[in-house]
Amino acid sequence: MVAAQPAYVVAMARTLNNLSPRLADLGRHEEALSTSEEAVAGYRHLVATRNAFRRELAASLNNLSLCLSELGRREDAMAAIEEATTILWQLGRTRPNAIVPDLATSLWALAWVHDKFDLATDAAAVAARQAVGIYERLATRADASRRLPSAAQTLARMLDRLGRADEASAVRAVRTRPRHQRTPPIDRTT
Repeated sequence: MVAAQPAYVVAMARTLNNLSPRLADLGRHEEALSTSEEAVAGYRHLVATRNAFRRELAASLNNLSLCLSELGRREDAMAAIEEATTILWQLGRTRPNAIVPDLATSLWALAWVHDKFDLATDAAAVAARQAVGIYERLATRADASRRLPSAAQTLARMLDRLGRADEASAVRAVRTRPRHQRTPPIDRTT
């Protein structure tokens, strides 16, 4: 794919990034992983040759981290989501308003991956708290208001694991609503 014309690489990487979560939803995790890896490779090529598509690379890394998590590949999942989050922090310095929703999703995914592997760390709790804070600020947006309760649940679980039950209870009391979402959203818009 990477030897193809840039327009083809863009279209293919976008398609693969959208296909991967659908394969995962069907329980076809190995295929989802392979598809996600191809999307990441395509976006890495575009970043390297055109210095563009960093935001899309971050979204595909987010998806990759979730695929890797589902297959129990903790270190690889952590590396992918940490890279995605780093890219978005960097992009946020120059385009904060455009990047903030994506950053919230990556921060939530970072905390979720920690949570999935029972890795309670202060850094993961901070990431979850940042995601919740962003979603609260963006609560007038439908996607943010839907994601807030689930991100808050991830934060509460992380605080529980850190032995901070009072904080976890406060988060649950203030920030939860009936809607539940099992995992961080997979970016299907790139």
